[in-house]
Amino acid sequence: MKKELGIWSYLKKDKINSLGECPIYLRVYYQKKRFEKSTGLKSTIINWCTIRQASLIDDTINFEIFKQKKEIDQYLTHLKLENQYLSPTEFRNAVINRNKPLLLIKYVSDYVIKMKKSGRYNMGTIGVYSSMSNHLKNYLESEGLSDLSITELKSTIIYRFRDYLLSNTKNSNNGAICIILNLKTVINSAIDLGFIKTSPFSNVRLKKTPFERGYLTNQEIETLENIDLSAKLDRVRDMFVFSCYTGLSFIDVSLLRKHHIVNDKNGDSWIRTRRKKTGVECNIPLLKKPNAILEKHKNIDINRAFKKISNQKTNQYLKDIAKISGIQKNLTFHLARHTFATTITLNNDVPIETVSKLLGHRKITTTQIYARVLDSKLNSDLRKIDL
Repeated sequence: MKKELGIWSYLKKDKINSLGECPIYLRVYYQKKRFEKSTGLKSTIINWCTIRQASLIDDTINFEIFKQKKEIDQYLTHLKLENQYLSPTEFRNAVINRNKPLLLIKYVSDYVIKMKKSGRYNMGTIGVYSSMSNHLKNYLESEGLSDLSITELKSTIIYRFRDYLLSNTKNSNNGAICIILNLKTVINSAIDLGFIKTSPFSNVRLKKTPFERGYLTNQEIETLENIDLSAKLDRVRDMFVFSCYTGLSFIDVSLLRKHHIVNDKNGDSWIRTRRKKTGVECNIPLLKKPNAILEKHKNIDINRAFKKISNQKTNQYLKDIAKISGIQKNLTFHLARHTFATTITLNNDVPIETVSKLLGHRKITTTQIYARVLDSKLNSDLRKIDL
């Protein structure tokens, strides 16, 4: 079985100079295709060993050749770990251009294109990175730049980019920081691939503004369940309430199919699916109320649990539902997930480890964001102390 990558060093004798020195090149074979790359080194023919592919007298040259070969090999290893595929032409261009000035906007744009091609990211995530790329381009243009070398990206530019986002876009402080963190992810990939050596973010300190995540109380959930609504609003209300009792996000409710609903050996119903955002498996016991909602909608579609509707339209209808119900809160679909974490589970003594698994979180620290204690819980817990 042939190796996927092979690298040989040799003298390019047709380019011998007046001192009798020939440039040393690397001949790289990748997926049965060949290309050549200059090492920037030279050797005389008499001091070169063709069999060893090395200088007979200069260990400094030999070490540099070894180093360059290893960098190419490590680059391919990194691509495999990241599940990235490059065609022979793309691999050649990447290897040859690794030591040339890399332009920031071009690198970010290419990163987004690779995200689209990889099939590993949903359209929402791709949209977020595309938006970041556009903001970055607009910022540089405001500075009179069409692009700049990625090595010129310094902490001062990152801070000015943050200030630009706050002054020229509708982003809040937290929104601006999220955009910059997405840029940091892209820059980290350039570091991993060896395009730059140190992170321009190492001295950047950004602090998010604390905010309270909204949720509905039991009384507000009951109000939503009992109000009379038109057919289109009724469907959105049911999806929202279903999420309050299951913790599924909008995309996960939209993708929920009837085969995801299973019964165990005891006859209890479960939702068994994976979170679209993280790919983490979710096993959620179905309570009576969400089960009744599924039963209500079972004849609407052959495969889907709920009829298809866009996130934008759903949140628009939720605003109408909030007005009708008199709920004085910003009713968005994600509020249902917060409600599940807070009112339905943690407030009913469900351990945070269990809540984390139900929400499909990779890390329990993510779940701890929801670990608020409601006034009613504080009151009931304290009343247990008979003093």
